[in-house]
Amino acid sequence: WSLLDGDCLALMHRFVNRPRFALPLDAPVSDKLAVRRLIELGVLRCEYPGGFKFSYAWTDFGRAVPANPNRPS
Repeated sequence: WSLLDGDCLALMHRFVNRPRFALPLDAPVSDKLAVRRLIELGVLRCEYPGGFKFSYAWTDFGRAVPANPNRPS
């Protein structure tokens, strides 16, 4: 059983090689919910330097998740 759904996995796959990323304002709701879930799980964190800018960055745990996939035995 995994706490990551398909939307979380798809978003992780899309941005795995970037240390930080931002979603466009018109991003699909599924991406926004996936980011929220990944923050709740400690995979992502939100970085806010001030003003109207922010981005999402991988935590140490978040970088380890794709490197150590949960493969069935």
